[in-house]
Amino acid sequence: MAEEAKRVEDKIDAVETLQEVGPQVAAQEFQSTINKSLDETKKNVRKSIDESRNKIPQYANVVKNYQEQALESTGKMAEDYVEAQKSVINSVFDASVPYYENVQTMYSYWFSPRVPIGLWARSVSNIAENTLAATRINNDILFGNIDAAGRAFERIKQHTEELSRINVNNAKTIANTAAEFTVNR
Repeated sequence: MAEEAKRVEDKIDAVETLQEVGPQVAAQEFQSTINKSLDETKKNVRKSIDESRNKIPQYANVVKNYQEQALESTGKMAEDYVEAQKSVINSVFDASVPYYENVQTMYSYWFSPRVPIGLWARSVSNIAENTLAATRINNDILFGNIDAAGRAFERIKQHTEELSRINVNNAKTIANTAAEFTVNR
């Protein structure tokens, strides 16, 4: 009977020990699992960043190609426009010069076909220059936005680091408070 009592006491002691140690072991295993999961997340984030970084030359090439295409297209449009207007001016001039030259003695200089044709030519030139200027402005805006986005990402990174630091400090404070509360109990 004494042996049975001793075995029962040993079993009770073992159960009590497990009850005391069990939550600590479970908490440690849970913490270890969380840490592994977070480390895996950091690894996956780094992998995604590296994959994106490898695509930067492709993105830069796309932007470069866009810029070149925009400039080429704008230049071609301006050249075609100027050539079309040149043809219009030549047609008008060729058709009207003999008539106006015959009656020029009756009218002043302002009625000469050279004046409106000169105005037309300057207008065409201004439109072509304005189109090119608009393309340059568009490119400047595009690169300005790209630059601003880069600065925004840098600020986001700084703010995220600060928020992470605050969260870590809060977690430590909560853990210390919980530990003090447990010890003082």
